[in-house]
Amino acid sequence: MDYQEIGLGLRHAADQGDADAQTSLGIMYRNDKGVPLDSRLAVFWLTKAADQGHAEAEYNLAIVYAGDPGTPRDYQRALSLLRKAAEQGHTRAQFTLGLMFSNGHGTSVDHAQALHWFRKAAEQEHPGAQNHIGLIYAKGDGVPQDHRQAMAWFEKAAIQGDAAAQSNLGKIYGIGKGVPQNFSQALSWYRKAAEQGYVTAQFKLGWLYETGQGISQDIVLAVSWYRKAADHGHAKAQFTLGQIYGHARGVPQDFTLAADWYRKAAEQGHRDAQFNLAVMYDEGLGVPQDGASALSWCHKAAEQGHAIAQFTLGLR
Repeated sequence: MDYQEIGLGLRHAADQGDADAQTSLGIMYRNDKGVPLDSRLAVFWLTKAADQGHAEAEYNLAIVYAGDPGTPRDYQRALSLLRKAAEQGHTRAQFTLGLMFSNGHGTSVDHAQALHWFRKAAEQEHPGAQNHIGLIYAKGDGVPQDHRQAMAWFEKAAIQGDAAAQSNLGKIYGIGKGVPQNFSQALSWYRKAAEQGYVTAQFKLGWLYETGQGISQDIVLAVSWYRKAADHGHAKAQFTLGQIYGHARGVPQDFTLAADWYRKAAEQGHRDAQFNLAVMYDEGLGVPQDGASALSWCHKAAEQGHAIAQFTLGLR
């Protein structure tokens, strides 16, 4: 596709006031497609189209103001633009507006408004909106807690391949809320999400394999799934790998690997990993013995309320 030639054609139409062309040109400048990345020109052309009531332009301009690099963040303006697009039936704007009300960006947290706009998008089969309605019912945010309703909405999104919803279904089946506990179903949904790279599901799948819940215990597969999650920065997976290697849970004991994984989790603020790393420095396990480093990591854990770390420091 010759983006440069397309860009020239769009520029001519945009100069004539064509809102579709202005929108497409603004998106090209925003995404570095066929023209150099230029946030100023992206805002210029998207504003031209948005001023004509073009819903796609309003939505994209809102996303720019909500957090694009190179443009000052303005949640109030983003909220206003999203509402204009959402009221025209723009599905992604409806979903994003729901997120804004849910998170309190540009407005106070308003669960009723969040649910209203999520429903609008969900009626147009937006899987993210369906998943968020499920979360609202699962948590009871502004509505009576209803795990069966949550389940129904998660299923709608999960069937469309939404990884977050698939993971949420896995959680519901795993803990037995609203449905009988069923680890086989939990495994099935977690696997679908994990195979899409959803990190939480990768960790949960590792836990199911490690504990033998819903499937034959398999530490090799457990480590494999924990590793996938850990490589994506999942602190609890990193900590768990540290435990597995440090305590030889189905693998040869390897203090060096244990310390490496504890460090990754500790650097993300995982207090148990911070304390375990302190112990390894204190005893010289997998790392050179270093009292100062041990004390430093013990302090970090204690500051986060780790009781044993606090007790240990009290003895010094």
